[in-house]
Amino acid sequence: MTIKLPPKEERLKLFGSVPPTVKTKPTTKSEMVDLQNQTNTFLFTLDEVGISNIKQPVIVNSLICPKQQTTVATFTLTSGIPSNKKGTNMSRFVEHLEEYRSRGITLDFFSN
Repeated sequence: MTIKLPPKEERLKLFGSVPPTVKTKPTTKSEMVDLQNQTNTFLFTLDEVGISNIKQPVIVNSLICPKQQTTVATFTLTSGIPSNKKGTNMSRFVEHLEEYRSRGITLDFFSN
């Protein structure tokens, strides 16, 4: 059994698509509008937005043996957003965590 599809233009109409137009969106970062940092007045402040349950390897230092161990830590990365800001770029949270991970995240547990 062979299925014959209608021409592309007709398929676009059937599925509610619009024909392609001339591209007008900027393609380089310097041409793009920074929407995140535009000031506006929103109805409320967000106390906390973010990403949770991110697992990363860490090194734990201690005064008792073994002096150093590796394990997996679970991170929650959050930020508050004032009512005059649009939002936050959550991918930056992950970028910063990855930067620390690449240097080897070390946690020290020393008791006085």
